[in-house]
Amino acid sequence: MDVTFSVGGVLKFVVFPILGLGLLYFVLAATGIVRLRWLVHEQNQELSQENRRAEWVGAKPLPKEPIKLVIRDIPNECLKIDRAAIEGDYVVVYYRNSCQLDRQYGKIVYKGYAPDETIVVRDYAYAFTTERLFAGEKGEWRTKRFNDDPRIVKVEFYMESMHY
Repeated sequence: MDVTFSVGGVLKFVVFPILGLGLLYFVLAATGIVRLRWLVHEQNQELSQENRRAEWVGAKPLPKEPIKLVIRDIPNECLKIDRAAIEGDYVVVYYRNSCQLDRQYGKIVYKGYAPDETIVVRDYAYAFTTERLFAGEKGEWRTKRFNDDPRIVKVEFYMESMHY
């Protein structure tokens, strides 16, 4: 039996598939490197934007002291905040209806201040809407909303009742 090997057959079945796999691995590696560089670039850009925002409001270096909670009393407002505290990841606010009338809707307004007194967070949330808060009743409200902004040094709370 006469067995002959041809160079074309060896190239076709051995060398070309190895070269093809090598080229595939090279393309995948190059794509991964480009993607990694892009992710690093995006991360650095995001960090530089955060640093600029912190500098603009006087929070560079970022504040290390605990957040100061301030309760503002609104004249002629029936809903009053008695106490606010940070408990772990949450802020808890205790409020009461100090008037002789029931209240249907009550919202808590809060503002987060940077070191230079710039308001960096301002929002509100309804403390109650579906049930009335009767005269003299008290309630509790909690949120996790503004704890993720490291520029905040002070948060001010007040309540507003709405008459619908």
